[in-house]
Amino acid sequence: MIKNLSKVLIVLSLNLIVGCSTEEKKLTIDVFSSQKINFDSDSVLSSSDFLIRDNGRLIFKKLSIPEFKRKVSVEIFAELSSDGDPWDKSGSIFLLNTHPDSLNITSLELLRFITPFGVGHFSENERLDEFRPVYIPRWEESISWSEDISHLSNAFYDEIWIGAWIDTWSKEGWLMDVSLSFTESPFFMDKKNKSKIKVLANTHNYNLNHNGSFDFSNEDLKINFNTPKDISNANLYFITTGHGAHSEGDEFNQRDNIIKVDNEIKLNYPAWRDDCASFRRFNPSSGVWFEETTFKGETIKERIASSDYSRSNWCPGSSVKPVKIRLGDLEKGNHVFSYQIPNAQPTTDKFWNHWNVSFYLTYEN
Repeated sequence: MIKNLSKVLIVLSLNLIVGCSTEEKKLTIDVFSSQKINFDSDSVLSSSDFLIRDNGRLIFKKLSIPEFKRKVSVEIFAELSSDGDPWDKSGSIFLLNTHPDSLNITSLELLRFITPFGVGHFSENERLDEFRPVYIPRWEESISWSEDISHLSNAFYDEIWIGAWIDTWSKEGWLMDVSLSFTESPFFMDKKNKSKIKVLANTHNYNLNHNGSFDFSNEDLKINFNTPKDISNANLYFITTGHGAHSEGDEFNQRDNIIKVDNEIKLNYPAWRDDCASFRRFNPSSGVWFEETTFKGETIKERIASSDYSRSNWCPGSSVKPVKIRLGDLEKGNHVFSYQIPNAQPTTDKFWNHWNVSFYLTYEN
């Protein structure tokens, strides 16, 4: 009797699983393909679904996103190669829900990256091949990054604009591929993500509403946010990179990044990477010189590239993953989010410092 009952339960369970599932739905959208991003005053284009702005350094593509009925995972993929630009530059891929030329828009950053020194265009240069370390068999032809952005799945609906920006100042610039992959759960009971998304700040200078020259040495970045109802499962995400002022500036010196919510410190973050040398194979045009070190009791000279040095989240060839701070429940009312870099070096006539900071909130009502 018990054995028969067990068999019945197993059959019912299998039927339940089959009845509550369907085929997994996958969709890949190619956003940009070998798209040129450069600095050229003649590079301006407007069409119904593609725009070029900022003298070619900023591009936009309009997409139509189908409706998904169940939980969706989202991944962004980007591949980059130099078309003649030898320098490391900040770059970003972001999402807009309104036309890029609108005055009142906010940009949701999907992927931050730092271009390497000349990958692709300079990878077959015989002169630069002399600077290739013995532990690297070849210079890479391109660099790619992928990021799971499923926590932002609710931002992808109806018509959206995807933008890509590189802070290049060369006419040669870069070539870039970008794609988005959506995978819908096969299970009928796997309900869609309920999270809402609120962009709080973005100091990139790729939009009229973004202040690319925010000076953290003079003030903190403060954002007021009102919640008309109590919210739950709140998470704060932020992305930050520091650059400029040569060896004396914030790029090559650790600076505390302090995040506060309602005047309470939630995180004191060093914003520092010491693994930049791991990207050496993507940096053929990086400057190289010698430094003295000790090996087996003797002082020797060892080659080191500029791309090898530790930096403020600015490893040439790296992507910059967002840092997540769990806030939990927030009561209705006004809240203040602040971002502070207490020891940020001021910009002077000789030294220029710049921090790119973006942060956003996900939550449920």
